[in-house]
Amino acid sequence: MKKLRRKLQKSISWFALIFLGLAISLTPSWADWIAVEIGSGGSFMRGMAIGKGRNDDTLRIYGANYDDHLYEFTYSSGMWNKVDIDSGGDYMHSVTVGDGRNDGIMRVYATNYDGKIYEFTYSGGVWNKIVIDSLIGYSQRVKVGTGRNDGIKRVYVAHWSGHLFEYTHSVTTWSKVELGNGTSYMFGIAIGTGRNDDTTRVYATNWDNHVYEFTYEDTIWRESDIGFGSTDLEGIDIGKGRNDNINRIYTADDSGYVYEFTYLDTIWTITVIGTVGHYPYGMTVGNGRGDGVERVYVGSGEGCNEFTYSEGNWQKVNVDTSLGGSDIKIDKARNDDTLRVYRATKNTIYEHTYYPTMIEEDLTKIECLRFPCILYQNSPNPFHSSTIIRYSLPSMNDERRTNNASLKIYDTSGRLVRTFRGTPCQHQCSSVHSVVWDGKDREGNKVPSGVYFYQLQTAEFAVTKKMIKMKL
Repeated sequence: MKKLRRKLQKSISWFALIFLGLAISLTPSWADWIAVEIGSGGSFMRGMAIGKGRNDDTLRIYGANYDDHLYEFTYSSGMWNKVDIDSGGDYMHSVTVGDGRNDGIMRVYATNYDGKIYEFTYSGGVWNKIVIDSLIGYSQRVKVGTGRNDGIKRVYVAHWSGHLFEYTHSVTTWSKVELGNGTSYMFGIAIGTGRNDDTTRVYATNWDNHVYEFTYEDTIWRESDIGFGSTDLEGIDIGKGRNDNINRIYTADDSGYVYEFTYLDTIWTITVIGTVGHYPYGMTVGNGRGDGVERVYVGSGEGCNEFTYSEGNWQKVNVDTSLGGSDIKIDKARNDDTLRVYRATKNTIYEHTYYPTMIEEDLTKIECLRFPCILYQNSPNPFHSSTIIRYSLPSMNDERRTNNASLKIYDTSGRLVRTFRGTPCQHQCSSVHSVVWDGKDREGNKVPSGVYFYQLQTAEFAVTKKMIKMKL
């Protein structure tokens, strides 16, 4: 009977995977990308950055949204939390994080379609916003880097007029320099050693189909045209996409062609490594699978695509086929040891995690990514006699997690007041549960009014919220 039960449970688990839309085989192991929705804004999520914007050693995700707001997403206690930092005067377009003032303080920089360039500084528990400059027309992508090779970080902004600008902070003011221009909208920016000669340069894509290179030497900026695509060029990045220790420039055009620019023997060579959908705004090179292999990632109307160079050929994998990819980044945004791919698309930011070899025991981990454990705010709050506390626990026929889950209530001194144990999920994914606290402790005595904390805890997860009990 026990063997039959185990076989039945295994069958249910595999059917649950198929229901979740995961690509699996009938073998005991498989590999796949798992997508999680981090959060959204009120409109198109146009730009994204990952960094320590609060200077507290915690990586966070920043999203520039066409609802004119800049959002911050922090992973804590098993869930993503969103903060609305501030708004601009029009569509918020691009965002980056860096030490733009060279004072050791990380700040968030954002551009807006009203032409303004914003700097956000977190201090004293609040975000402070200043306007670095106000240009005429749309400000596009923004980056922070040492473009002049002098160890000084500056802010670089691409503008719809076709110009690329550089901003340097000194004492109390920002000064502006024009690096050069194309003949149409200047869009993407990348900063790095594209020629592999230890000289950092600034690279920019333009809607005149060209990639421009800007080199600072002899106190002036020198501009050169390194090549072109078939139509408007969008996202751009620099990296070792072939894993041969050679930096190359990667970009894509509106027709969906993905290009690789290699500097060799005083000339630039151009290779088409593959095709994607229209509007390939997102472009990054990095170790997205966490296996030490650099790959090229492109976000477009076709979704998120990954290109791997192996044995003389480029191989393309669809990471996610949901439409859009206005920006792509790779980092450990959960502040753990796992590199993940992050993609801004439509009004949402997605997190893509690669699982190279999965076995049945890992289904719980996958499910927690897709359907995160959530502890909701109690209602009503504040309350007088009783309140309802709701929480969700993904089940996937895993009664162990639900049975081992506990909801505990503490007073402000840390004393345990009441414990509620989990109940079976009835095999419902992301099943929502609720308990009613009648304002009594474990002995059935009414507790005094005041602040209380309630904590949901499982073997993999713990989160705490606050509630207030008031006098009748």
